[in-house]
Amino acid sequence: MTALASAITLSLAAIASLVALWLTWRRLHGADPPRRLVLVVLRALALACLLVMVLNPIAQRSFATRSSPRLVVLADRSASMALPDGPGGVSRFEWVRTALQRSSPIGDALAQAETRCLAFADTTGEARLPLAGDPEGSATNVDAALRSAMQASPAGLPDGVLLLTDGAANRGPEREATLAWLARTRVPVTCVGVGSTERPPDVRIARVEAPKVVKANTACTVSVVIATHGLGRSTARLTLSGEGLPTDGRTVDLVSGKGASAEFTLRPGRPGVYCCRVTVAPVPGEWTRANNDRTFFLRVTPGETKLLLVAGRPSTELKFILRALESLTDVRVTCVVRKSGEGFAPVGSPSAGRRLPSSRELNANDAVILQDVPASALTGPELSALVAFVAERGGGLGVLGGADGFGGYASTSLAPALGIRVGSPAAYSSVPVKATKSGDASALPPVADIERDEDFPGWPAMPLLDGLNPVESVRPGASVLLRTEQGAPLVTVQRYGRGRALCLLTGGTHRWVLSRDATEASRKGHGAFWRIIAAWLTTPPNRTPVALETDRDVYEVGQTARLVAQVTDEGFRPLSSARVVVACEGGGIREVSLTETAGSPGRYEGGLPLTAPGAVGLTATATLRGARIGADSREVAVEPSHLELTEPAQDAAFLRALADASGGAYLPADQAARVAQVLNLTPRERRTTLHLAWARSAWALAALVLVLAFDWLLRRWWGLG
Repeated sequence: MTALASAITLSLAAIASLVALWLTWRRLHGADPPRRLVLVVLRALALACLLVMVLNPIAQRSFATRSSPRLVVLADRSASMALPDGPGGVSRFEWVRTALQRSSPIGDALAQAETRCLAFADTTGEARLPLAGDPEGSATNVDAALRSAMQASPAGLPDGVLLLTDGAANRGPEREATLAWLARTRVPVTCVGVGSTERPPDVRIARVEAPKVVKANTACTVSVVIATHGLGRSTARLTLSGEGLPTDGRTVDLVSGKGASAEFTLRPGRPGVYCCRVTVAPVPGEWTRANNDRTFFLRVTPGETKLLLVAGRPSTELKFILRALESLTDVRVTCVVRKSGEGFAPVGSPSAGRRLPSSRELNANDAVILQDVPASALTGPELSALVAFVAERGGGLGVLGGADGFGGYASTSLAPALGIRVGSPAAYSSVPVKATKSGDASALPPVADIERDEDFPGWPAMPLLDGLNPVESVRPGASVLLRTEQGAPLVTVQRYGRGRALCLLTGGTHRWVLSRDATEASRKGHGAFWRIIAAWLTTPPNRTPVALETDRDVYEVGQTARLVAQVTDEGFRPLSSARVVVACEGGGIREVSLTETAGSPGRYEGGLPLTAPGAVGLTATATLRGARIGADSREVAVEPSHLELTEPAQDAAFLRALADASGGAYLPADQAARVAQVLNLTPRERRTTLHLAWARSAWALAALVLVLAFDWLLRRWWGLG
């Protein structure tokens, strides 16, 4: 209310009060003057009380209070904090635990503040002092920990943060983003760096190179690379073991700062999945043994696999695909090329063309690849034989693009197996395109296996492809694994009947080998790409009604396994609306329910967080309206996180950057006694002003009622009405 409005209201109230008192005086005409005066005074008091309640004047009272500063303590509990290089020879975490006790300099400083403690690693949670337990986090997310600290108090931002860590930040956003955000908060972060800034002596298994799939009774090579630091010259015993495989060992010479390697030759005799482990024996002087072993899986399939490559015409693309496939020692490749007339002939052969093999001969192969072959080059019976090869025999079909690729298939019996609806071959575009990952679907084989191959440098390092076949739509049940940068499908896969099909919508992968932008890395990537594609197509698929897949075989603690189950009926047609539950043995979670993927009938997906190392058995069971459809089982391995122990030295530079960006300070652990001097622990003085609306209190109402009651009693007593 403005001052003018208040003045007008007060004036009107005063006039109304005077009128009311004058009317009261006239009404009491004839009464004794003393009684008349008393009643008028009581009415005046009542009007005054009412007027005060209406105007509601506010009384203000100011006073000063002193409060302790609000401080958040962040204690690192990740795996690297278990290293025994804290001051005094204790573990880093034990030093932090002791430093936060009340009798310590840091503890005495914290007693002057309103303190809240959070423990962090890959996640952040509430902690009580003194700290209990052991470091167990699989990674370190400093960014998430600092953001939790800023939100720890409902009263707003804290006055400071005390961070006790070795600085091994290996999860979360880029460090520059963290520093920029921290500078905007203007909350000082005092960093106490724990642990040696020198990399501790260590021996670890850096890499294991093993084939994804091998054939029974076929020799394969497993290469192991060992990294060492700070141990001078020494020797170590390296052992490879696996259930159903003979244990083999090697003595390896180690030189500090240089990698050592060893090779093992395996010849698995029976088909199956072998869980293998490589272990390097502890070396005297190394600080941790948590990174001394690695797990990998070896899938063994029956005998030698056969692949039929059918090309629409001789081309540069065919030349380099054939070169990559013929380098595979466990795959027998047969290649035929379309002649100018009807039929096909072996590559390089001058003989006349003939038709594709009969259904019986076709079924002797494990996979068929059609490379830039239009539908017009195949007869109706040949197309039907390819459909039966996939759906009934359970073979793998790869269809590759090009100027003639995918032409005319939309109206053939093979169209449903492809998983895509293709456009006109005349619309084939020869513009350069870039291969990129396609969301979560790229986490599944074969693209996931390509990305994990040691020879693959990553999609950004691969040169532009040459050409793209247009796609009108992707059929329900098919998955897009790779796209172009513009979002067009590039690689799709689909389970069809007993088998599966892959479509590569380009004829230009030779650009990864033969182009101005090609590099030695991209040439190796081209070989890895076709090696994994061939292995995926020729590996016998799971032909049970419920087929469970994971995005990988080996995980690290803290990662989430992606589970995908394909559910089909007796005719291997996708089955929707089923209930799919995966029972877990090990890993910390008992079961996971999978959800049907929108637009993909028969495909059910879910995630399984992995919180503890060890073997995890997975069994997917599907039911429909209470009736059991089937089940499928597989096993994955969970290892301790290697992120924490790859670079275990204290990252003092990062901690200094955090302190500088926030306006705080960095202290090495041996200077932790200075924490009280660095932290701003001066009690805060706050001036508080209270606004009291006393006119509308219960006491004011009681006074008004009392005055009116006394007025009424006197009028009744004196007989004045």
